[in-house]
Amino acid sequence: MKPPLFQIFIRIKKTLLSQKNNCFMTLYRLCFAFLILSLFPAITAKAQTNNIQLQIIIIDSEINDSTAISKTLVWKNLPRFFPDETSCKTALFDWANSLRNSGWWAFSIDSFSLKPRNENEKILAAYTYIGPRYAWNQIVASKNNSPPPTLPFLADTAKLNKQLSSNKNLPQAPLLTHPKALLQAAENNGYPFAEVIFDSLTIKKPHRATAYYQFKANNYIVLDSFTVFGSARLNKTYLARYLNLKKGRPYSEAQLHNASNRLRELAFAKPTQPPQIRFAADKAYIDFYADAQKASRFNLLLGVLPNPQANAINGQKRYALTGEGELLLLNAFNGGELWQLQFKQYPGKTSQLMIQTQYPYLPVVPLGANVKFDLYLRDTLYRDLTIYGSLQYILSGNNWIKGFIENKTTTLLSVNTNWIKTNKTLPSNLDQQHLFYGFEANYEALDFRLNPLKGWQIMLQLATGTRKLKQNTAIIAAGNEAGINLTEAYNQLNTQNRQWRLHYSLAKFWPLSKRMTIKTQGAGGYLAAFEPSENELFRIGGNKLFRGFNEDAFLTANYQIATLEARFLWSAETYIFLFADGGYLWRTNKVALQKTNPDAAFADFTFATGLGFTFPTKAGIFGLSYAVGSILPASPTFKSGKIHLGYVNYF
Repeated sequence: MKPPLFQIFIRIKKTLLSQKNNCFMTLYRLCFAFLILSLFPAITAKAQTNNIQLQIIIIDSEINDSTAISKTLVWKNLPRFFPDETSCKTALFDWANSLRNSGWWAFSIDSFSLKPRNENEKILAAYTYIGPRYAWNQIVASKNNSPPPTLPFLADTAKLNKQLSSNKNLPQAPLLTHPKALLQAAENNGYPFAEVIFDSLTIKKPHRATAYYQFKANNYIVLDSFTVFGSARLNKTYLARYLNLKKGRPYSEAQLHNASNRLRELAFAKPTQPPQIRFAADKAYIDFYADAQKASRFNLLLGVLPNPQANAINGQKRYALTGEGELLLLNAFNGGELWQLQFKQYPGKTSQLMIQTQYPYLPVVPLGANVKFDLYLRDTLYRDLTIYGSLQYILSGNNWIKGFIENKTTTLLSVNTNWIKTNKTLPSNLDQQHLFYGFEANYEALDFRLNPLKGWQIMLQLATGTRKLKQNTAIIAAGNEAGINLTEAYNQLNTQNRQWRLHYSLAKFWPLSKRMTIKTQGAGGYLAAFEPSENELFRIGGNKLFRGFNEDAFLTANYQIATLEARFLWSAETYIFLFADGGYLWRTNKVALQKTNPDAAFADFTFATGLGFTFPTKAGIFGLSYAVGSILPASPTFKSGKIHLGYVNYF
């Protein structure tokens, strides 16, 4: 069976090609023409002819097996034909350097001669001296003044010598790289003023070399304290843990470089210049320079969703409104903490409230804590209350891993007893409690967090848990009136209560120019459960996932979505975008759901496309987007499109 994402694009292609004289085809053609031009710009190249043939002539008098050497060295990874003399010599010199780094230290190109081969081609003869292939004997860190044996990084020399003695031939690189590595190790272990001076090199038969260096450790330096200059509001205790700087530790150049990089990764601080180091009385003092950066935000989102089945006679409205508001506070108390409040209002009486707090570092342990409260009201049908707690380890910036526990309780607000009496079975929504525990990871490598031009975004969540159904007295009573025992149905479902859940998202930004990028993304979710009820399924659809559809339009146990989006960046915070989404949906209890909700759409494949833009003002950033989606093989129509108006204010 072909993968779901592959099937998505096959279905989309067949559907679109089958549509004739449809206004949607115009938008589709414009969208994909724009994407194709973005992804595959016209590239022209002039064919070149190879006019120079390279000939290697070995002039060594000490070579015993020149044929073997010619086969292993001269013609390996070196072309024989080149378009001109310059490119031929450049390739030859690069090849010579690679040979020297492979142990042929004496290799040299003595001279060249250029002679015609035929009317259009020439031969460039290179006269080369190969020489013997040298091998290492050992590297001695100090010839006259032995360093103190308490320096652990000097053990690298012993490890290297062991490697050298186990190989017949080694490259020239250790002659240059080992002293640098030794000096770097000293700088990272409290000796920033250490010196490594090359002394001499001796070569004995059979061509084995010994290198001698003079190593001087000089003063031992420890870290004392650091200071932050600028408008950035950063608690010293938090910053010391985030930058991994502890008083009394040996001074480390690598640690300082890493601290400087991590400071740049903070969303609420912007370094203004590189850190400065002051040394006094064998102690190091670090001065950081950073200004505050707007990272907290307040945003509003208003959605206008048409209702094509509206009937004015029955009082149905042609349009429904959705609203979303969010307040996100970062570093409000100077400790890198996060506070978030989010409220969503869907058509009808469906709403959602989410409150979250995150503290980056707990006392003593190098872990942070995250607590989340989520309340979801599904019209007058049921209420979901989710409490989430996790321990989080920050790797860098917005990269982290966490272990979490999640408790979700579903309570029915109303029961359709007539439906139970008629169908003599349990309804699609049930009172239940879930206890999940799992692992979650997030990784970002973006050139700019708010409006990236290139980079990666990866999220993965894997959880397992149990479900416990709670018997509802109204359901049991309705079953008794219909002459059936629904208690047994509850007990049967409770015997298979293990569940698995997976969420993932993988996004890549491909830069095409300084202002244009292509975003590709794959996302999905999977719920493995025995006969899940409707209120256990994923609720998807809306402005962020499965665009072009109403909020929570789909209830599914398995979804996959592929996105192709072109962006033109106006500024660091605003852009124009054009996208196409292809989705795949699957329901484990599709038949049962159709019985309870025959008007619901049970699509296997979806397609959506749209465009939008954001623009800056003194009051904040405003955005406008239009998206239209359809359930294949049906074609989208403009009048079913969804319009969203957004506003974001960073402070």
